[in-house]
Amino acid sequence: MEENQSFGFDSPIWLKKIGLVVLFFICYMIVVILVTYAGDFLIAKALKMPVNMVRQMATTDSKTMLYSYIINFTATVFVIYMFWKFVIKKEFPAIGFEDISWLKNLVLGLIAGVVAISLGFAISVVFGFVKVENISFSYPDFSNYLIIFALVSISEELMTRGLMLSTLMDGINDYLALLIVSLIFGALHLFNDNVTTLSFINICIAGIFLGISYIHNRSLWNFVQGPVFGYEVSGHKNVSIVNQTIHGNDTFTGGEFGFEGSIIAIPIMIVAILAIHIYFTRENIVIEQNNPIKN
Repeated sequence: MEENQSFGFDSPIWLKKIGLVVLFFICYMIVVILVTYAGDFLIAKALKMPVNMVRQMATTDSKTMLYSYIINFTATVFVIYMFWKFVIKKEFPAIGFEDISWLKNLVLGLIAGVVAISLGFAISVVFGFVKVENISFSYPDFSNYLIIFALVSISEELMTRGLMLSTLMDGINDYLALLIVSLIFGALHLFNDNVTTLSFINICIAGIFLGISYIHNRSLWNFVQGPVFGYEVSGHKNVSIVNQTIHGNDTFTGGEFGFEGSIIAIPIMIVAILAIHIYFTRENIVIEQNNPIKN
């Protein structure tokens, strides 16, 4: 990946890169919409029930939801691979798996996600915004949601922080590219249930949080947020270990959108963004100092 030295647009190539991202997004939306309808039909046939019932169960039943997400995940990865291979014309590993360092970054990202959402949950409990009613555990639901959020994570990261971000970084300053992709990431959630202006802002900030170290870590943030702590996840309710009720103004609780719609999430994510940025900046400095070959 070429490093951009100026803050803004480096050369006319930035227009081509933005055009590629827009073209990919259009192709992605068309394919996913078609596959979603086809997938509902296939699931309905397999389960021998009406399509409308399948669509309803896909929002409440973790097993049916898993079937739907597997189909959508397959379609998403297919579109990303084909676009990356035949339009951008690069090797697929260049999307973010060039070397083993991605594994270390993944672990750090997972830890950061768990710490951030756990801190937010603790603050909400202490200030009375969340009341824990009871704790229960359903292994089938837990395992289904674990797979679901893993699939969502991989597809979102490959699409936004992988293909889109890496493409824009070829022609635009890295941080400007991250800002653009984070806005796109937020826009992808505008059609979710119970979305608000604050939740949109938080999702955009979350996009920066997830992209700042160019790693794949959203799965555990969402998984801990929903099936573990019992929050809504971007407007969707899940079976969870902690069964909670929220109290107080939606600005602080996130309301029916979930913790991502809470103002409490903003300072937590900002601190996490700064911490991750400082860490990787220092890591890069150490690597450069220990590398005798200067590119």
